[in-house]
Amino acid sequence: MFGIISIPVTSLATRIIVLSIFFIAFHNEQYAGYATSSYGYLTSCPRVFLTVSGPSCVHGLAGLTNATVNTWPAFMISGSCDQRDFGKGDF
Repeated sequence: MFGIISIPVTSLATRIIVLSIFFIAFHNEQYAGYATSSYGYLTSCPRVFLTVSGPSCVHGLAGLTNATVNTWPAFMISGSCDQRDFGKGDF
């Protein structure tokens, strides 16, 4: 799994690492998307990358579009914190 470890998906990314799921962190969503699509192509196995919602999700679409156009297996998960926890320090 590839992605961005950022608020509000820090708890999800931490849980992924605790479960010993292979995770490579990136500073840029586009690079995470390109790495995901390339890795999916090289292994013929679907790969996943994680982004936060909003502009981060839009930036991740470049890698997802690359995978779609080339028919390479890739998925993007984009999300935010539970709305009832907003402003309470939920990361």
